[in-house]
Amino acid sequence: MAKTIFKIHSTVAIALFVCSTAVAQTWNIGSPNAADVTATLSGGTLTISGSGAMRDWTYDGSPWYSQRAGITTVVINDGVTTIGSFAFHDNSSLTSVTIPGSVTGIGQSAFAYCSGLTSVIIPGNVTSIAGSAFEGCSGLTSIIIPGSVTSIGEKSFEGCSKLTGIAVDAANAWYSSIDSVVYNKNQDSLLICPRGKQQDTFIIPNSVTCIGRYAFYYCSSLSSVAIPGSVTSIEQSAFQGCSGLTSVAIPGSVTSIGSSAFSACSYLTSVAIPGGVTSIESSAFSYCIGLASVIIPGSVTSIEYGAFQDCSSLVAITSLNSVPPNADDAFFGLNTSNCTLTVSICALPDYQKDTVWNKFGRIVADTSLPCSDPNAAIEEPEISLHEDAQYKY
Repeated sequence: MAKTIFKIHSTVAIALFVCSTAVAQTWNIGSPNAADVTATLSGGTLTISGSGAMRDWTYDGSPWYSQRAGITTVVINDGVTTIGSFAFHDNSSLTSVTIPGSVTGIGQSAFAYCSGLTSVIIPGNVTSIAGSAFEGCSGLTSIIIPGSVTSIGEKSFEGCSKLTGIAVDAANAWYSSIDSVVYNKNQDSLLICPRGKQQDTFIIPNSVTCIGRYAFYYCSSLSSVAIPGSVTSIEQSAFQGCSGLTSVAIPGSVTSIGSSAFSACSYLTSVAIPGGVTSIESSAFSYCIGLASVIIPGSVTSIEYGAFQDCSSLVAITSLNSVPPNADDAFFGLNTSNCTLTVSICALPDYQKDTVWNKFGRIVADTSLPCSDPNAAIEEPEISLHEDAQYKY
């Protein structure tokens, strides 16, 4: 009997010990001194306490990462100054977070893919929101950027599919907002259009000279955009993934189109690149599977890797440069044998000789297109180098 009682008591004691350790775990997570900040996990609440900065982690490096499915609430106590990179990354169970006024920085991907978060209050002392800080927080519906913020990293709110608006405090000296879209203070750079903002047509203000990196990234509801003549630069991935975009008129003022600027705009059917552009950067129009025709101006001297990769519907390209642009691997994945290339009559021999351009199924000489050499137009070009070459009159 005594042995049985001892076994029962031992079992209960072990069970209580296991339970107590399961509901209360503590880690030192400060930086540079680990003991300055602690994290305690009790039940479904993770409490961050102490004085100073949290350390940074990589993708799955936080000590509670393996237990994230059970964490529903994060409470950061006053005294903590920064939220570490990847601190609460990929915690879809997280529904509530409290950030104190002592916090001045939110690290890279700190809350990325916390899809259960529906609201976050960014306190008035935060100066920096690092890249991808709230990326993939698909439950967020609105964000207010306080006047203290001086830096917003790239893709901070990318993938927030329900985010319909971002408001910037009027007192902010670095950023501003118009109709829930984020600009720099001078409003000459358009920076962030929330993915959840529902509107078919977007009219970019005349004050804008630069459409920033990832500005309309995967805004799939956008069907058309009006770009004013003030714009000179469309930066990397500015319209990438705008799968509903059917038309875009790029004004002649634009001199730079960044890599992947219009990548995966699957309903875009035609593009005329303005005459001030000298280079079509890598992947600029890749995976535009509806793109059927492109006009390349005479100013373009290079077309970089994958610029028109896998544009499976592309059947007509007009190049206005009498010298074939350098285009190694620009048309990767494109069936050039089914695509017609139209050039000026004086440029025809050079395109026929070029090891990239001569792979097009039909190379057509159009006499209405200008030649760079005014005398070349009256000379008879040599056209015997490519049996499929044709004149267009």
